[in-house]
Amino acid sequence: MDLGRRRKALQLDHIDHIGHSDQKERIKITETSAVSFRQNLGDMLNQVHYRKDSIVINKDGKSIAALVDARLFERIRHMQARFDSLSQRLAQGFAVTLQDACIAEIDAAVQAERPRASKSKLTSKPTSKPATKVK
Repeated sequence: MDLGRRRKALQLDHIDHIGHSDQKERIKITETSAVSFRQNLGDMLNQVHYRKDSIVINKDGKSIAALVDARLFERIRHMQARFDSLSQRLAQGFAVTLQDACIAEIDAAVQAERPRASKSKLTSKPTSKPATKVK
């Protein structure tokens, strides 16, 4: 293993895609440079596959990618799809409600304003003749 890699061990509660929580499992996250990753690809694939570790790949000091176990990746994809579905349903639900509420409020404002507008037209005095220029 490369000495330049930093290792972080996180203690996380494991929650599966159904929402069940089981015992705490130890997850190791290793950070490595892109060059080191390229040189040690086989070892890192084994580390991810057999030990279920994750590897964050850095380039120029910034995280650019992560290598995770395929099972974890499928869970992430499933959660992302579920999140997108729920977000879309919420947006649709609020769009209809907000649109209907806005239209009702506009209609009420128009109905309230019409009688006042017609009264002001009836009581308004005709305007005087426009001023003429004096030569």
